[in-house]
Amino acid sequence: MKKLMCAVAALSAGICMADITSANIVGYQTIQSPASQEFCAIAVQFEAVDGKQELPIASLINVADPKGYAVINGQADQIWVWKSADANWEKYFYRKQGSNPATGWCKQKTTTVTTDTIKNGETFFFQRAKGGSVCDITLSGGVTKFTATPKYANLVAEQYCFLAYPWPVSLPIAGFEKYQGNPKGYAVINGQADQIWLWRNGDWVKYFYRKQGSNPATGWCKAKETSVTTDTIGAGEGFFFYRGKGGVTDEINFTYESK
Repeated sequence: MKKLMCAVAALSAGICMADITSANIVGYQTIQSPASQEFCAIAVQFEAVDGKQELPIASLINVADPKGYAVINGQADQIWVWKSADANWEKYFYRKQGSNPATGWCKQKTTTVTTDTIKNGETFFFQRAKGGSVCDITLSGGVTKFTATPKYANLVAEQYCFLAYPWPVSLPIAGFEKYQGNPKGYAVINGQADQIWLWRNGDWVKYFYRKQGSNPATGWCKAKETSVTTDTIGAGEGFFFYRGKGGVTDEINFTYESK
């Protein structure tokens, strides 16, 4: 068994802490939920126990004290899933039994428990309902085989993907280009380069892929810096990946990095 303490990105000023335990076959993350109406980003670093690289949203997380209403509204707990093709959020609300018998996670504007899934290696936002207290939320599933090489949605120029490393370990940002295949970068760090965005302490931390110019650095650099970063993406932490302007359509092919 291996235990890691890690920070999960938050969409508000707080940082969510995750206690991750994993075994050869199954694992789980115990994450402290944010406060009322705050968000945290939770990385999906497990797969279904039957080996499918996706988890049903209906059973994606177990909230120790779920907050829901018979009428789906902003006062219920929420899950937000990023849809790259639409560049928009798909929202799910926790609905408690009322006039309709559904109790569980329902897509916005519906009253039946969803059958939608989210892929291992993607990330979602969880929002705690108005008035909801801090509590534990648990994400669990099978651990992806270390020999697997998961592939993720096509990278399209000027498009964002909300991703996660598919194993519950930290990942150095330097060297990320080996998963991209065709990194897009410029000597001057700007919006035309590939980018990685992390939400930390209430703000975005941005990294750009820089190609050698007047400064010798070639690789992933933090915004406003010209040296290759030594920062890491934490276990349990999701990130936005942005494909630079003019970049060719490509895939991200993750491999397990032995620690």
